[in-house]
Amino acid sequence: MSFDLLNLALKELGVAMQQCDAKLIIGGGFGLFLLQSQFEFDDLGATLIKREAWCVSRATADFDIFLETTVVASIDKFKSLRKAIDELGYVVISGVEYLHFEKYFTDTGRVELNFLTGPVTDLSLVPLIKVQRPRVRPKGDVLLHAYLADEAINLSDHLLPISKRGSCDFTNLFVPHPAALLAMKLHAFRDRLERGQTEKAGHHAVDVYRIVCMLDESLFAETKALFGDAKNMAVVASAALIVQRYFSTPDQVGFSRIREHSLYRSEFALETLRSVLIELLVST
Repeated sequence: MSFDLLNLALKELGVAMQQCDAKLIIGGGFGLFLLQSQFEFDDLGATLIKREAWCVSRATADFDIFLETTVVASIDKFKSLRKAIDELGYVVISGVEYLHFEKYFTDTGRVELNFLTGPVTDLSLVPLIKVQRPRVRPKGDVLLHAYLADEAINLSDHLLPISKRGSCDFTNLFVPHPAALLAMKLHAFRDRLERGQTEKAGHHAVDVYRIVCMLDESLFAETKALFGDAKNMAVVASAALIVQRYFSTPDQVGFSRIREHSLYRSEFALETLRSVLIELLVST
């Protein structure tokens, strides 16, 4: 699918969700693609891994849309969101009703929307939310659900705005903080590996590298602080175990999956990746 159509889809969704008083927060592989595009446009200063050792960005035609828990707790906002995506021409995908939606912009130009949210940490919202794992939605009658992603820690904190990709300007478009992205990608890597899905595990391992590539000293300090503040959370403890088991020595399988990936280049700074992950999660 062309980037022009992907940009169009993002712009439409950003406006529609703003009218519903909700942020368009894109995670997953496409969120990383947007973040890398933004950083390349901004021409940031020195990052922990030099630009020439970055991984080529990859994009998919599915948008993982993360909804803040304050939105998930609002039946009115969820009804407005469902109406908005209907009006944009998205339809429910059979078999994953109310979680996944798709739209064909052309015969081959398809965009898929997947809705997710992070853990509910505000106890005042608990009575307003219906949880039936892996689904979560507001209490009441609404035909829109979200996946509950416990790994999406601090989802609403330190969101990174995306204002530009190429010649396209955006409003109301955000990506989760690298701390949340790392927690999600480390768990996704482990889960795919344990299911024997070697290729998909490799994609997630490379995405872990891509996230670390984009850390400058400021973002590194923020990420370390966020993991430190959340060190008693089960998902942070398990992320540390994933690093210890798969990314703490060069011969472990996390690095093997990266070296076997089609995007791997000899310039990759894998030792920097190893030391950064250990400092962020194991030494915290």
